[in-house]
Amino acid sequence: MEDADAEIVMIVVVDVNVTVIVMIAVVIVNVTTMMINVVSGNIFKRVL
Repeated sequence: MEDADAEIVMIVVVDVNVTVIVMIAVVIVNVTTMMINVVSGNIFKRVL
């Protein structure tokens, strides 16, 4: 049973790490998209 518990803990830790990585990636994408939108907006304002 000890081995099974250790495996479960490992799986949970991996799942948590993956979740955190995905959340960070989503935040980075959102920030990047916002920055691109702001830059694009500034360029469009200058052109128009």
